[in-house]
Amino acid sequence: MAHVVLGHTEEADCHDAASLPRSIQEVEAEGVAFLLCSILELPGRDESRGYIQSWLDGEQLPEKSAQRIFSASQKILDAGKPVTSSDVTQ
Repeated sequence: MAHVVLGHTEEADCHDAASLPRSIQEVEAEGVAFLLCSILELPGRDESRGYIQSWLDGEQLPEKSAQRIFSASQKILDAGKPVTSSDVTQ
């Protein structure tokens, strides 16, 4: 899901996907998974951390990627919130 929200899978408009190396795409998507597992108290954080570290291979995560990870995580969390009657009337 994170790859889709981050735009890594878009074929027609690959503005970000075309310029991002696969390693950064994988780190971004797995970063989203790690955050969501942490927030929602789901299993998989240790595996996710290892996957991120292997793709980073000792490199620093670009600031823009960190921002994209937080943004995508928030979008996914927001999409999972129940719709209330006040949401429908707005």
